[in-house]
Amino acid sequence: MKTRRRELFLARKKRWSVQGSIALYLASTVLAASALVAAARGADREPQAIVAKAVKKPEDSGSKSAQSTNRNPNESATDRLEQVWPAHPEWVAMLVDILDGSRLGPGDGWFKKAVSQTRFDWKSTRERFDRDRDGSISLSEFGDAEADFQRLDRDGDRRLTEADFNFSAHALAASPGMIVFYRADRNGDGRVTHKEIDAFFKKADSGDSGFLSLADFQRSIDPPPSRPEPRSSDAGPTKLTLIRGLLRQEIGSLQAGPKLDESAPDFTLETVDGKRHVTLAHEIGAKPVVLIFGNFTCGPFRSQAGNVEKLYRRYKDRATFMMVYVREAHPNDGWRMESNDRVGVSLDQPRTYDERVGVARTCVQTLGFDIPVLVDTIQDVVGARYSGMPSRLYLIDSNGKIAYKSGRGPFGFKPAELEHSLILMLRARSADHPAEDVALKRNEHASVNLPVDRDSAGKIASKSTDRSAGRVPRLDNDEAWRLLPRVESGGGGALPNWARALARTLPRTTAAMLDLDRLQRTRSSLGAVLRGKMRWIAANSNQCAYSMAYAEADLRRAGVSDAEIKGLANGRPGSTPEEIAALDFARKMTLEADTVSDAEVAYIKQSYGETKLAAMVLLLAYANFQDRLLLALDVPVEAGGPLAPIDVRFVKGEKNPEIPRRVLPEGASLHSVPERIDDPEWTAYKIGELRGKLDKQRSNAGRIRVPSWDDVLSVLPEGYPKPKSPSRIQWSLVCMGYQPELAIAWSACTRAFGEEAKQDRVFEESQFWIVTRTIHCFY
Repeated sequence: MKTRRRELFLARKKRWSVQGSIALYLASTVLAASALVAAARGADREPQAIVAKAVKKPEDSGSKSAQSTNRNPNESATDRLEQVWPAHPEWVAMLVDILDGSRLGPGDGWFKKAVSQTRFDWKSTRERFDRDRDGSISLSEFGDAEADFQRLDRDGDRRLTEADFNFSAHALAASPGMIVFYRADRNGDGRVTHKEIDAFFKKADSGDSGFLSLADFQRSIDPPPSRPEPRSSDAGPTKLTLIRGLLRQEIGSLQAGPKLDESAPDFTLETVDGKRHVTLAHEIGAKPVVLIFGNFTCGPFRSQAGNVEKLYRRYKDRATFMMVYVREAHPNDGWRMESNDRVGVSLDQPRTYDERVGVARTCVQTLGFDIPVLVDTIQDVVGARYSGMPSRLYLIDSNGKIAYKSGRGPFGFKPAELEHSLILMLRARSADHPAEDVALKRNEHASVNLPVDRDSAGKIASKSTDRSAGRVPRLDNDEAWRLLPRVESGGGGALPNWARALARTLPRTTAAMLDLDRLQRTRSSLGAVLRGKMRWIAANSNQCAYSMAYAEADLRRAGVSDAEIKGLANGRPGSTPEEIAALDFARKMTLEADTVSDAEVAYIKQSYGETKLAAMVLLLAYANFQDRLLLALDVPVEAGGPLAPIDVRFVKGEKNPEIPRRVLPEGASLHSVPERIDDPEWTAYKIGELRGKLDKQRSNAGRIRVPSWDDVLSVLPEGYPKPKSPSRIQWSLVCMGYQPELAIAWSACTRAFGEEAKQDRVFEESQFWIVTRTIHCFY
């Protein structure tokens, strides 16, 4: 018994000692932060001295616990961390190794765990293609794609084996090819030109003999550098520099980024030339998406620029490429690199978005990128969500899921490894969809034309009318009418598919939506032609084929010719400057509403007046609401559709229809909800910043005159009950004052949904936050 107690005591004592060691390392972050503050304020104490005291190891303290613990002298700090905290965040391992004196090599800190992830490894590839089960894949087994096969066959033995899929060597590992490349690439732009090869030859040609001998080559590349990226000085960066770089996310993102098979976080960023905004969700679908993260002061990223550009040129017709420009890795005011100074890459960390755009443009010009480049926000929202600093690669499938994720840059940034996964994804798509044209090119304009089926007359053809098509079961027409509120007039006709999908669970909301749909298509002051064209532009921008078909049908009813409708799809949307401006307003309000300028709205107001401007906004609000509903339900156009507006009146004041009790689907279970979610999109803005933006919003003069309450009362439709108290909400006054009929119908929809859906308030407000945050609406 005594022996057992002694064993337990010794085990606990050893564990406490290890935990104490790790605790001291983690606690040092507070002192490190103090050092940063002291340095920033010009305090007298040397920051390095504070850090040195913070990282003092327990073994140095002379304590009994430290002396009595039997510890492996070769055991690293991260090894000890792994013992007591196996599931630690990646940044903790990085911090611990910095405090332990690491020089941040490929086997240190988060580089141990932040390795690549892919669906297309050797095991999955062998299972798919190795038909004779001999452990290798021949060209005949791979299929008729010799160029792709040769790119996968890295050792050139005409067979794919496990060795071809071995990318374990880090991206900066020295090799003969890399050494020659770095010697020749004198300007550090990641490309070796004929001129640079000639310069390398002349420098290596001892005695100007006109040829290079073996000795010349050995002298030119010997001794090989241990790392292509030289350190900032012989002593290397201080711990304080590295800690500061970690906290600023310059040497890497504190977040881990999405995992394999998780949904790729959506974002909207501006192109480096400032001409348009790109939303990731709009690019997902027809082709795989390649995301590339990088920055100018990261020397290893610059060295890979040629590989990245060749990858883009090789596959740009088969995949969508986007580079996201992120925070600088080695600015002058951070971990400065002498290698950057030698090639003229010397700059401070940008402090504003415009400064970052300027640096990004210099990067694009210097590295000769043709690849589309987007610029991350100055708060690093996208770079943080994807763990994109200092560099990283992602491959996203047609469902918006992560199919490949590289390791952390610079050591895990391997374009050749990404190319393997991209080839195999394209090969899998080709095999699964042999009739699909995988080289389909996407319109470079932000308003993408969605391929839709058309009949011989050019009209959009109806899809299957099977009741099971789509994501939600649909009632038959008669049953749907029975479940809707009692009809006063106009009932019994064909209902649109979306109404048959919603009638069982949201009958009152469905009735209100039918009324709103009728009013928007028949009563708007915009007129049938302009209204129909704006509705088409919104549907086209949202890639909603259902709404495009309905907009085309309404335009034909208004007398618009097929040739004019075809002009919409071919980039000729309007016949006058005013109409062109209105349709461009529709596109921007759909895709990038926060970029609409005061001048654009002023022109619309001058051309059409405030009443029609309000009608345009209400039309586009309804269009985007309806399109998202239709895309989520995935319903086809009805047989015999598109339908004309349904002129139905429902009896008011009736008892509400019964709604079936909501239950979980069979086999489903409730997931536990964490008390706290580390969401960088929530934490990017502090409460003070949000209040400041709200104050700024309140101080805005506004783009349209806000009607008074008396103005609203004077235009209320006949029979509409007078509200009991005046409204002080600005947008309500605008909508009711200029377009009361449309505004009332819109409010009826939202009110009915709120009463019928009975959603959890926290969930509802969280969704509202995500939507408003995504479109940058701080109102």
